[in-house]
Amino acid sequence: MNFFLRSILHFFYPCLLIALLWATPSFAAEIQKEPDSRQVLIVQSGYEGYPWTDSQNKGIQDVFSAAPQPTDFFFEYIDTKRNHGKAYLKNLQKFWEIKYRNQQIDLIITCDNQAYEFIIKNRISLFQNIPLVFAGMNKFKPAMLRGKRLVTGVTEENDLEATIDIALRLHPKTKKLVFIIPGAQPYRLQWFKDLPVRYREEVEQIIITARELDEIDRELDSLGPNLVAILLNSVVVRDGIYMSFEKFVIHLATNRPFPLYTLWDNTLGQGIVGGKLIRGELQGRKAAELALKILRGIPVAELPILEKIPNQYMFDWHQLQRFNIDISDLPAEAVVVNRPISFYAQNKRLVQVTLSGIFLLLLLVISLATAVINLKKAQKKVFLSDDILEQMPEAIVLTGMDGNIEKWLGRAEEIFGYSESDCLGRALAFNQSSELNITEQIEAGIEKSSRFLGEIACLRKDGTSVPIEVTSTRAFSRSGIAVGTISILQDISERREAKESLRASEDRFRKMIAKSPMPTMLTNQNYDIAFVNDKFTELFGYRLEDIETGRKWWKSAYPDANYRRRAEEGWRVAIKKMLAGDADMARQEWDLTVKDGSVRRCEFYMVPIEDLSLVIVNDISQRVREASEKNKLELRLRQAQKMEAIGALAGGIAHDFNNILAVILGYAELAKDEIPANSIIGEDLDQVIEGGNRAKELVKQILAFSRQEKVKRLPLQVQVLLKETMRMLRPSLPSTIEIQTEIDPLCGFVLADPTQVHQIIMNLCTNANHAMEKSGGRLDIELKRISVDEGNRHKYSSLVPGDYVVLVVADTGEGIAPHNIGKIFEPYFTTKEIGKGTGMGLATIHGIIREYGGIIDVASDPEHGSVFSVFFPVITTEKVVADTVAQDSPQDRGRILLVDDEKLLLTVIQKVLARLDYRVTTKSSSLEALTIFKESPDAFDAIITDQTMPDMVGSDLAQEILKIRADIPIILCTGYSDQFDADRVHSLGIREFALKPLTKGTLAHLLSRVLGDY
Repeated sequence: MNFFLRSILHFFYPCLLIALLWATPSFAAEIQKEPDSRQVLIVQSGYEGYPWTDSQNKGIQDVFSAAPQPTDFFFEYIDTKRNHGKAYLKNLQKFWEIKYRNQQIDLIITCDNQAYEFIIKNRISLFQNIPLVFAGMNKFKPAMLRGKRLVTGVTEENDLEATIDIALRLHPKTKKLVFIIPGAQPYRLQWFKDLPVRYREEVEQIIITARELDEIDRELDSLGPNLVAILLNSVVVRDGIYMSFEKFVIHLATNRPFPLYTLWDNTLGQGIVGGKLIRGELQGRKAAELALKILRGIPVAELPILEKIPNQYMFDWHQLQRFNIDISDLPAEAVVVNRPISFYAQNKRLVQVTLSGIFLLLLLVISLATAVINLKKAQKKVFLSDDILEQMPEAIVLTGMDGNIEKWLGRAEEIFGYSESDCLGRALAFNQSSELNITEQIEAGIEKSSRFLGEIACLRKDGTSVPIEVTSTRAFSRSGIAVGTISILQDISERREAKESLRASEDRFRKMIAKSPMPTMLTNQNYDIAFVNDKFTELFGYRLEDIETGRKWWKSAYPDANYRRRAEEGWRVAIKKMLAGDADMARQEWDLTVKDGSVRRCEFYMVPIEDLSLVIVNDISQRVREASEKNKLELRLRQAQKMEAIGALAGGIAHDFNNILAVILGYAELAKDEIPANSIIGEDLDQVIEGGNRAKELVKQILAFSRQEKVKRLPLQVQVLLKETMRMLRPSLPSTIEIQTEIDPLCGFVLADPTQVHQIIMNLCTNANHAMEKSGGRLDIELKRISVDEGNRHKYSSLVPGDYVVLVVADTGEGIAPHNIGKIFEPYFTTKEIGKGTGMGLATIHGIIREYGGIIDVASDPEHGSVFSVFFPVITTEKVVADTVAQDSPQDRGRILLVDDEKLLLTVIQKVLARLDYRVTTKSSSLEALTIFKESPDAFDAIITDQTMPDMVGSDLAQEILKIRADIPIILCTGYSDQFDADRVHSLGIREFALKPLTKGTLAHLLSRVLGDY
């Protein structure tokens, strides 16, 4: 042991002495006298501590430090990254005028554009006739130096194409190339625009120009996987404060799944993968070299601008590991930073000096010991490896450099049928082609790419063919000498059969999808469209090349951005629920814009199929339209049923109400006959009679609404009546309302009551006036003729085919609220103030138009006005309706049998008839009236009977009386009638038909007419 230590020390001390002499500088060097130092001003656009700025400073100082003549540096930092504005730069200029007033400066170096522009602008006042060298100049053009003396420098040229090429090569799955240019600086946008077209063919290009950090984050997060981002701008605004380029890179790279590239080396190690980068240190070195030449006396004019400074491929080791990038894939000249360095590499000289003696002394002993140990291990491993390889599920074959088999292991015998003894020493030649055996194919593959992987059809010993997958590589000894080839051979018969079965299954599946009667498409994991069937293209117009990417599909199918966001969110939520619950996706329903621009309502069903999704689309536009039309028809039916119910109720009330009115009016007229003319009581009775008549007219309106009062219709030209009504209406409307009319003079004739048509026009115009009285507006009145046929029946589903005169009244008023539009035709419904409407106007119009066989339609947009359209059926022949007006004065007298179950009404009518000099017999029972008539048929000149009575109605009583005496005049009265009119009554032999209440004049007129006929 002591001998061993002494040997080490005897060798160590000489080695240590040699190392010390090696590290000692030469004392024979000539000591030169230090020359006078130069004064150099370095003006930086950034600030001290900014990595790019520090990198340029380092390059400058390294060059000057190697020069023999000393240099004094003055460093100035304009700090334009954080300070802006004319006032700031103006104050800085004044400060420098004071600071450098008595300071001798021999040369100025400016770094980046802002520093150069500041010095050039203030050169006369600050540093006149001092040589200027610029570094890191962007956007340089020779014209920028026109008229400027003593200026040269180094331009900054990026290599964006080289960075993109290396990024796409290192990330072959890239589908989106994202350029981040916050603030959209024009000259940096131009870099993007000048890129070759080939990039657009390889990948989708996206540019982000947002200035706000949060907005940039949102856009990046929405882009999905398989993208590469390239950052092209140095700052981004955040709450009005600029963020440094390094912090911006760190923010973007943190927890992002995609690689980030840029064009400058100052962020290398902060999160970027790398690229072909501009080196700030190299910019500084080149500028310093020019500066030294000027200081040595070379004229500035003889030093051209350095425009093509080569950039360098540089990469970050940590990012390469993160994205599984092999260093062998990098360019040969690439620099890799942060790469782990061994202790030996860091302390190489010390280790050599310290351990060289130990290494030499122990080398022989260690070598011998190692050789013995390795030999034993190798022998053991050989036996062990053979045992292990025999258990492999593949055939393991080792061939020597001569191509003959040396090892025949694993399933080799089972696969090929040859035993080990059959094969050892023979060539590996079992494939069917005699011209090229397996060994030759393996050797050709290894020579080309150091390994061979392929499929070969081989023959077994029994002559049957078997497909074999071969993986081969060269086998080397521990000393690195090639000793043969090791091959793994696997029987892939079952795999081929499964693959063929899968291919056939896929073919069947695609054929089934292609021929499916439903529009169908297949999407991949990136939601790109992989396939659409013929039915999809037939219905929607889109072919696969129109929508092959997800972005194209969404923009085409949902062009409206807001609706597209809603649809995308709906799909995301549905997919998330499906993945969480492992269930089929629920139905989605959206409006789909087809290729021709039209919109269809569609149902979507998605079925996940491994890495694809089957999306079935069902066009339900027709169903939606039919459902909408059905809802409209059901709404109209309910409205019609409601109006009929209201009409029936109105008719029921009218009978009793007319009887009451008849009593009131009758007694009022009798009382007025008993008092002197022009008396106060007479005036009061006139008010009673006027009120009764108003009530009488109100009942008529109700009966007209409920179709229970027959009116006299005449062939009528609505255009004539409309013009007359408008002449009367114009003076009554305020000047703030403009009236515009458009009347077709050839509308034709309709069968209508002129008074009712006049009432319709006036009511609609009055409503329009009320809608516009606050702010004025325009009243548009149009009269036209239309034809309804099968071609346009869908627009007028409530009308039977034929010709119609259409009256349109439109206003620009406040409109009708959606919740009120279904109620406006109901009786007594109104939104007007108290005293401005009864709520009967539109209800009455509705009843009139329905009786005519037409319709009234309304459309309204709140705050934009309403449009009422009234449809009158056109008559083809002019009908003449005779209206005989009789004189309202009694001429004859006679004996009257009066029948009514209302005793009050019976009494008052008896008094009225007596006042008219008629002799009256009253009966409150129709059966009693029939009995008295049977007893004395000739005792009466006329009979007045009510229709609605117990035991026997008035019409039946009249029939029984006419059986006894066919010539007796009968007047049938009723408070309402939905079964009787004048024609019906006359067909029963009854002379007259009258509606209650009956006034004195009406009774006199009726009796005069029937008795006159008698």
